Amino acid sequence: MAVRRNVLKPIQKPEGFTFETLIARISTRFINLPTDKIDAGINLGLSEIGKFVGADRCYIYLKNKDNDLGSTYAWCKRGTHSWIHNWRRLPVESFPWWADKLSRFEAVAISRGAELPAGARAKKEFVRSHNIKSFLAVPVEKAKVVTGFLGLDTVREEKTWPSSLPYLLKLAGEIFLNALEHKRSAEIIHKRTAQLELIHRIQGEIQVDADVESVLTAAAESIGKAFGHYKISLNLYDKNTDEIVYLLGWNKTGLPLPRGHRQKLGEGLIGKAALLRQTIVANDVAKEPGYLRFHLSRTKAELVVPLIIHDRLVGVLDLQDTKTDAFSEDEVAVLQSLSRYIAYVIDSRQKEAALQESTEKYRAIIENIQEGYYEVDLAGNFTFCNDSLCRMLGYPMEKVLGMNNRQYMDEESARRIYSIFNQVFKTGEPVNLVELEVVTGDGLKHHAEFSVSLVRDAQGQPTGFRGVVRDITERKLAEQRIRASLQEKEVLLKEIHHRVKNNLQVISSLLNLQAYNSSDPQLLKALREGQNRIRSMALVHEKLYQSKDLSRIDFGEYIRKLSVHLFQSYQVDPGRIELKQDIEGIFLDINTAIPCGLIMNELISNSLKHAFPEGRKGEIYLELRRQDEKRLLLSVRDNGVGLPEDLDIYKTKTLGMQIVTLLAFQLDGTIELSREQGTEFRILFQELRYPPRI
Repeated sequence: MAVRRNVLKPIQKPEGFTFETLIARISTRFINLPTDKIDAGINLGLSEIGKFVGADRCYIYLKNKDNDLGSTYAWCKRGTHSWIHNWRRLPVESFPWWADKLSRFEAVAISRGAELPAGARAKKEFVRSHNIKSFLAVPVEKAKVVTGFLGLDTVREEKTWPSSLPYLLKLAGEIFLNALEHKRSAEIIHKRTAQLELIHRIQGEIQVDADVESVLTAAAESIGKAFGHYKISLNLYDKNTDEIVYLLGWNKTGLPLPRGHRQKLGEGLIGKAALLRQTIVANDVAKEPGYLRFHLSRTKAELVVPLIIHDRLVGVLDLQDTKTDAFSEDEVAVLQSLSRYIAYVIDSRQKEAALQESTEKYRAIIENIQEGYYEVDLAGNFTFCNDSLCRMLGYPMEKVLGMNNRQYMDEESARRIYSIFNQVFKTGEPVNLVELEVVTGDGLKHHAEFSVSLVRDAQGQPTGFRGVVRDITERKLAEQRIRASLQEKEVLLKEIHHRVKNNLQVISSLLNLQAYNSSDPQLLKALREGQNRIRSMALVHEKLYQSKDLSRIDFGEYIRKLSVHLFQSYQVDPGRIELKQDIEGIFLDINTAIPCGLIMNELISNSLKHAFPEGRKGEIYLELRRQDEKRLLLSVRDNGVGLPEDLDIYKTKTLGMQIVTLLAFQLDGTIELSREQGTEFRILFQELRYPPRI
């Protein structure tokens, strides 16, 4: 019974196959279709629809952000010109009569081109020039807004369209649009994840413990290799002269760039970005009055990103390209994120260089460094500090001198610093980069990085400790932002599952409203069954966005909740039909959970509807367990009246049983049917293993 997964095949049409059944099966195909198969699925669906209704062409056009007809999918019968590109980039206003009808959610059905009204002159000309005999177009809508249309036409003969066809075509359009929305959401997540991975990769190639020049060299080369632009340069800000100084860079020409070149703030695009502290994207430098042509004369586009840390200008990242429109919004966002990291590394390197210099000169220049410097006695009381430490702690110098560490630390941090001081005292070895929390004079908590070394007198006896304190609150924050970025994927996935669940709930509510306004028993039955199928899928998404693990759900709990819902939906008296369950704690991913949930929905519903007629009592038994290392067993058993002996579940025309058999095939599963003492369906299947998709 095993079939190949993800292989799109045309739907077979047995005797009695209707257009409604075709739409239902197209919809079923998209339930678990990977995103890279969606385009092929839409094209296949259009061909099946076109062939079924006897059209020569079948197509769907969707508007782009400029309100033009953009993305296109089309099918045409062999020997028929497709004219698929004739509508692309075509303003909707070109056909006002036709566009007006679609905007009012009306179908455009013409059996003869001559039937077009006088006001449809543009459409008449289009029909005449393309030899169209008959055509039908229905609006494709999202959230009560028309986003395009799905159409059919004939060129060989005139055709009268069935009155029920527009409604069914609208359903098909909604199926295709929902599939494309799912694809777009997956592409957004994939794109953002790729951006984060690129940022983290380039960050990993920058040696944060090297000197500034090595840091800049690594950054320029990594960015150049990653993006491949014509020229990349890193320039430092000289605060003494208010100039941007070119230090080093990377370019495709292999020519050396003029090291030491200077530009005033506001001069050229580099100087302008530095002055305004804003990113400048010039996708056509010929249109930029402030652009200065440098020695690389082939430049057509330029991107300038200021390097800023703590609202302080560090330098400028400059990229140039030989093509116009070379810098996309996504690329700019990535480079802006990288610029913040480069600015942080440069700032850290510069600070460490200053600290090293200050150590050599010690008290002569100690007040000029930004890090806090301290000296304490053996009891931990301040005997000397610089102004930076006072600003860091938020106390004046006279208050700091004589202060003990317990006065600006919480109890846990104070115990820890005492332990470190004691270790340094015993071993004589300095301790570097200890992270502690300090409380400033205004009561705020800051994260600080300490270094501690032992101070000895002329006789070599310990007299106290000295060290440097660096406020790393902004760097902690930076790490939190990185972690938040990594969590963005999880948040987006939860939001998608939440929205899908809500959309399915809206569909269920619409079906409920339709049922309320109908007295047809058959229609009411079909609507209720449709609601239950929708509920089974919505429940999977609900469990996923409520779960800590977005990749898997507790399927045992899912079955319990689904069965309770079905008993309530069919208004079953628990005293008449008893539900028994033997469910192991099995977790499934969404690719397996949705088809399994639909199978359970159909089999439980089937027992509730048919197994216990005329008030007969009985029980339904559900089982889910591992059969072996690879396979799972799903069983639904009842002790009701049983199925007819001549019933072939693979040839039945009931939609419910068709769903069960189709989804079992999709799961590479086998179905065993037992008619002893009622009815039992046993489905053995393996959990689907698709490549991970973002």
